[in-house]
This record gives sequence, structure tokens and C-alpha cells, in this order.
Amino acid sequence: MINIGKTKKIISTAKSKIVYLPFVGWFITLIANRGDDDFIVSHIKQSFALALGFTICLIALGFLLTLTRHGILKLTFVTIIYLAYLLYFAMSVIGTRAVLRGKKIEFPVIGSYAARLNI
Repeated sequence: MINIGKTKKIISTAKSKIVYLPFVGWFITLIANRGDDDFIVSHIKQSFALALGFTICLIALGFLLTLTRHGILKLTFVTIIYLAYLLYFAMSVIGTRAVLRGKKIEFPVIGSYAARLNI
């Protein structure tokens, strides 16, 4: 006998495997999904909020980098930018692992903003 609930979860997991692909995964999954499944929609929201927050952070750090004239401050901002990239990709990996396991997770800070989004 086929378990319909389990089959739906497997299909939604297969659709959402690329949701945390950096910068574009949320958009591709949104187009492919069309808001059918709450599991996928929650991950789309988090992926979008993660990409948006990271982009805003990089724009702000890049702006501050252009304003600095001292070498040590420039080195500090460049190091922070690289750490931000590392954090973004680490969070993408954590999100992808959660999708593959079929679990809903909520990232700290970003999860609360993502929950407010209407998709």
C-alpha cells in the first residue's frame, strides 16, 4: 500500500533540493513550486531572507570599505566580507541538509523576518 503523505513529502523534498542554491535557488524553486506546499514555501522564504540579508550586508561593508583610507581598516573590512561569505555558504549548507532530511528549520534572526513574508 502506498503512503500518500510520505509520497508527497518525497516529491516536495525533490522539488526543493535547490532552494538554498546561493542567490538564485529561492527564485527557481518559487517558480517551480507556485506555493503548493508549506514545507517548500517556508524554505523559500528563509532562502530569500538569507540572500537579501547577505546582499544588504555586503553592500554596506563594500560602502564602508570605499570610505576607509587606512590599510588596517581595509584589511579588516575585507576579512569581514570573506567571513560573511563563509557564513552565507555555511547557512546554505545547513538549509540544504534540512531540506534533504525533510525538516523545517528556522535560522536565528532571519527566520523571524522570513515568517513575515507573504509568498
